[in-house]
Amino acid sequence: VFAQLTQSGKISDYTAISSATGSLTSTFSLTNSFTIQAVDPDHYPLVTAPTFTNPADGSLPQLLTGQQVVVSQKFVNIYHKNVGDTIPVSIKAETGSELRTQFRVVGIVNNTGIYSQAGAVMQLSQYDYQTLQSEIGYTRVYVTTRNVQQAKDAVKALSKQLPLTAIQTAADLQKSLQSSIDTIN
Repeated sequence: VFAQLTQSGKISDYTAISSATGSLTSTFSLTNSFTIQAVDPDHYPLVTAPTFTNPADGSLPQLLTGQQVVVSQKFVNIYHKNVGDTIPVSIKAETGSELRTQFRVVGIVNNTGIYSQAGAVMQLSQYDYQTLQSEIGYTRVYVTTRNVQQAKDAVKALSKQLPLTAIQTAADLQKSLQSSIDTIN
């Protein structure tokens, strides 16, 4: 569906995210779980790229390969894991299925910009996630368009194809983030 919308000119770019709950133990609770996001590193995020603390020159396309993950600074602060650590992870997908695997931490992102309200997050490539889960669904889709009408058309088309997915334009995302910042101030 994304290729079709891109080819028809209805969207300029997109990023789709599959979310799950992760734990470093085999049990899931509020005190020992974090968000796992499977992203396409070539398209995520649509807005400002993350700021890496380690490696300082890191990028998602460079790092998210071969069962490797990037974690947020809040994840590091809570779980005391660092670049180079291989960690066991239990994953509970949105579908309810659970699996256990391990990942190598290869990057740490600051909790700024798009990650400012993210909390403890682990990101991996959608390609790696698909090798673990035969069927994945998207929890969020963000699109960029050239104008407001194209945005409306894209959201309508994507909502039909992905009825259980939250769809947001990059412009709406920026408005939402600005509103959150205004509320804090």
